[in-house]
Amino acid sequence: MHRFTFVHDTESATWVVPDGLHALPDGAARHLQARAILAVAEHAALFDSHGLRELSPTSPDVAWQKQPRRPLVPLMPEEPTVPCSLGTNDCELNLVDSRGRTWPITGELMLVGRHPVCTVTIPDSNVSALHCVMHRIPAGIRILDLDSTNGTFVNGARIHEAYVTRPTSIRLGDTLFELATGAASTEIVELASSAMRELDRIVARVAPTTAPVLISGESGVGKESIAQRLHASSGRRGRFVALNAAVITPSLAASELFGHVRGAFTGAERDRTGAFAFAAAGTLFLDEVAELPLEVQAELLRVLEQRAMRPVGGTHDVQVDVRLITATHADLAARVRAGVFREDLFHRICVIPLHMAPLRERPEDVETLARAFVSRQLGRRSLSAAAIEKLKGHLWPGNVRQLLNVLRRACVLTDHNVLEPADLDLGPSLSSSDQLGELMRSMVLQAYQSTGGSVADTARILGINRAAIYHHLRERMGRPRRNQQERPLTSSAA
Repeated sequence: MHRFTFVHDTESATWVVPDGLHALPDGAARHLQARAILAVAEHAALFDSHGLRELSPTSPDVAWQKQPRRPLVPLMPEEPTVPCSLGTNDCELNLVDSRGRTWPITGELMLVGRHPVCTVTIPDSNVSALHCVMHRIPAGIRILDLDSTNGTFVNGARIHEAYVTRPTSIRLGDTLFELATGAASTEIVELASSAMRELDRIVARVAPTTAPVLISGESGVGKESIAQRLHASSGRRGRFVALNAAVITPSLAASELFGHVRGAFTGAERDRTGAFAFAAAGTLFLDEVAELPLEVQAELLRVLEQRAMRPVGGTHDVQVDVRLITATHADLAARVRAGVFREDLFHRICVIPLHMAPLRERPEDVETLARAFVSRQLGRRSLSAAAIEKLKGHLWPGNVRQLLNVLRRACVLTDHNVLEPADLDLGPSLSSSDQLGELMRSMVLQAYQSTGGSVADTARILGINRAAIYHHLRERMGRPRRNQQERPLTSSAA
């Protein structure tokens, strides 16, 4: 147990709490400007709108008595330890997600959850705002679930608290992580395709500016990685905050973006800081922007034009200094014509359009990405020439995300260091008709975009009837049916 004593003027309070996240009494919360206190073994930290502030036993505002160290039992101790043990202090530990993003695990508390203030922010609606906390200990890592709704799973077993001594898998909601050894790599892989070389050139030129950027491309191509590179090269002193509009409840979208004040709506029991405030002086990456409700689109446009926002239920505007980067896999111009996305907002966010080609259109990048990824895995894996040919021959409907998942699965399930074709499980393979259909949909979409959204011209170019065009467009981007009104996209100024 942990004993905390708060004394301020004539007000004092003492409370004893177990490991976990606990709301502060009102008086302490006001004075400390924090919402809660997090206690985990030999650590304690205040949680506020900027994240965690670790306490020491001699902190001036809160006297904290550590709990006695208790013996720990490793999770599933009967399983063998891999050659590179987690217990060696010189062996770096990383949390790695399915996109290849890496977070080093140190002795400091690492908060994981959906909330933008977390050390590891997960845009997954099945992950709690503050889901779990983990930190390094001499023999491995400790994971503590913070009473999350859907639980924390280690190697498939739901845990409340776990002490892990070997590389393993961790699942939060629908998001899978791996706990891996080795140095975190932040190097940028130079890709061979002309499309990506041109994209790199534009990113380098655009990054230092404040111009809004719209990144388009299919799911899994790596749009967020481009946004992170733009922020890293921007020189902005604030943080990078990512928010996925597709997983936000429509009724709470405005609150997620702009925050709300206490009593703004049923359930708003306290003030909430939104993504724009978290990204102050930094970058807000708004993924799947096409999914924003129309009423929130209007408020977002106002924020971009006036550089000020008003929290839901608030009475005063708050100035914001945030660079906005948006992304979508949908055709926003088509959404504008369908009347489900505001034309004025489209022009405002699409100052610098960046398009990421799908992996099937740049097979020369498959080998570079694959070799770079496996070389960073435990034991420095490599790929045989035959394995490379198998990877290059696949269409990769899930793009880079699917490629990295295939390679990660192979590295986990095989013992030898050189991966062969038999080690690469590409999942349920597409039949030839499926592959043909996917290629046909890509051709239709390209022709449709080149004609400025004309179904008649697209049908004439490809020599197929309009019914087929509508079918392929609906399959790819949810195109409206023929009996819905089409509006042309005008070229009015932003």
